[in-house]
Amino acid sequence: MFSLSEYKGAKISFDLDDADLCQVFSLLSDIAQKDGYIILGYQRIKGRIKIKMVDASWNQILIEILAVQNFRGMIENNKIMISLIESDSGIAI
Repeated sequence: MFSLSEYKGAKISFDLDDADLCQVFSLLSDIAQKDGYIILGYQRIKGRIKIKMVDASWNQILIEILAVQNFRGMIENNKIMISLIESDSGIAI
């Protein structure tokens, strides 16, 4: 196993415009399973994203999306839990 920041996951290319975040996380979840990871919690997330990354590991793409969209990813063993980062005035998205 590896940490998410090591970028050793399966390589993919994304070129998405106005894509549904839940569907993007679902796709990343399918790819992550090949490396033994399960991504959870994304089913509650709503929003859209534009992203283009070429020949990047799934975990690098995941980290970029989390940072840009103000989400948090917590990893324990082989489970990655996606959640919104809460701000003082509520939930930031």
